[in-house]
Amino acid sequence: MITEDNIVKLIDFGLSKNATTAELMKSMTGTPYYMAPEILGEETYDSAVDLWSLGVVLFTCLGGYRPFTGKNMKEISKNIIKGTFKFHTREWNCISRDAKDLISMMLTRDPDKRITAEVALQHPWFGLITEIKLDSTIKKEQRVRGKTMRKLKNFKQFNPFRR
Repeated sequence: MITEDNIVKLIDFGLSKNATTAELMKSMTGTPYYMAPEILGEETYDSAVDLWSLGVVLFTCLGGYRPFTGKNMKEISKNIIKGTFKFHTREWNCISRDAKDLISMMLTRDPDKRITAEVALQHPWFGLITEIKLDSTIKKEQRVRGKTMRKLKNFKQFNPFRR
């Protein structure tokens, strides 16, 4: 959710569950756009689905559109189960390779090969946030942030059903 002040907030933990790493789940709950393929495929799943959902959120925030689309929910679900997505040049040409790499690891179809939270936090993309940057890099990032904010504002303007 993005507030009127452009503050990003995570909401809707009503269906969340505190699960151990060894525990498998089976219920098909959640918002379809963010569901991992194994949930839609009615397979058992574990906490790896959370990294998929975070990958969808990150993709949407940086790209300004969802990674899996379709004419209806059946088609969207089919595309999620296939797990193929594209970084369209127009929206992604100013986004770093590290960001695209992290998203690709998060949106890996096979949950056994999908990046874990612990490994994701060690990804170089997060290092970009903390390392000292040169002036030219900072200016480039400010332009990227401006584009990203415009994309988020455009996404926010969609009607609630489309969002």
